[in-house]
Amino acid sequence: MLYAERQAALLDVARRELAGRLDVPAAEAGMHLVGWLPPGIRDRAAAQAAARYGVMAPPLSTYRMRPGGRGGLMLGYAAFTPREIRDAGRRLAQALGEMAGRPAGHGAE
Repeated sequence: MLYAERQAALLDVARRELAGRLDVPAAEAGMHLVGWLPPGIRDRAAAQAAARYGVMAPPLSTYRMRPGGRGGLMLGYAAFTPREIRDAGRRLAQALGEMAGRPAGHGAE
């Protein structure tokens, strides 16, 4: 139940703040979600931008055996409260918006 609440908070902030910047599908189990980047956005660069905003989101390419494929970020939620998740989601939106040259945020809470 606890992880379900935290995943729901992540999915909510992704829908509100990350739309168009990161596609975050739900998962039936686990303690993280994968956020898929739009084509042409390098996940290592996105992870570095996120880190500048205080968000640790490892790039999926780190875990690949071969180069290529769609870029993505690992989004852990198990160790954070819903409030912390929402705050991190907003900061991630700022980081990704900066990369794309667009202002962050698609909605207010």
